Amino acid sequence: MFGTLTDPLGLYSMIAASREEYWRNAEQLRHARALDGVDGPIYQAKLAQIEAAAKAGANAIRRATRTGRGRNAARNAYCPTRR
Repeated sequence: MFGTLTDPLGLYSMIAASREEYWRNAEQLRHARALDGVDGPIYQAKLAQIEAAAKAGANAIRRATRTGRGRNAARNAYCPTRR
């Protein structure tokens, strides 16, 4: 919509890669918890790494999807005609 192209295969690849990353993070958290508990430095370091990656990803999405007044006006004009 509004000039955004979505490649289904590319989108699937991104989702698959993300799911793999999340799974690996969960495994690493589980192992870190087993080694020294949730208050231990290994667990806390991994948790901080996950939080930083999530924040960076959210910021990238926000930058990529940011709109301005012109795009908002186009969207607002488009939506009522499609209801």
